Amino acid sequence: MEVYFKHASQLTGATQRAIRLYESIALLKVARSGKYRIYSNANINLIKIIKEAQALGIHLSDMVKMKSDQEDFDWNLVHDFLIGKYLLVEQQIKQLEEQKVRIENCRASINNKGANYGSLINFICIDSRFAISERAMNKKVKSLNIRRTITCDLSPPLLTT
Repeated sequence: MEVYFKHASQLTGATQRAIRLYESIALLKVARSGKYRIYSNANINLIKIIKEAQALGIHLSDMVKMKSDQEDFDWNLVHDFLIGKYLLVEQQIKQLEEQKVRIENCRASINNKGANYGSLINFICIDSRFAISERAMNKKVKSLNIRRTITCDLSPPLLTT
């Protein structure tokens, strides 16, 4: 099946502007008949693959590198890239889970002690010590005990009138 530009856009859900961009950066090579672009089934499938890759967070510039002047992608390279992307997403999920726990702890601290300056600052300082210590362990920082470098003033600010 061969279709023209507008119909290719409708079939893939990609805008005409996006399809032109894919062509301009050499991700997509399209046959022409006179002044008309003609899209094959392979072109339609490739546009769908590009859109899905973008939905996975893969940049067009990365896709161009993975295509490397070939008609098709280097699928071994794509596979390795997706492994790296997966690991990055796993790390981001872990960071978000840690952030979620910190938010829950902060809310609990406020609910248990009442919302006041001292209790919130105390929580933030204690939690910051833990977070910085965790980051230091993750980076394998051996020489510093970072917990000792944080000081917190737990007194409320002085009001001057």
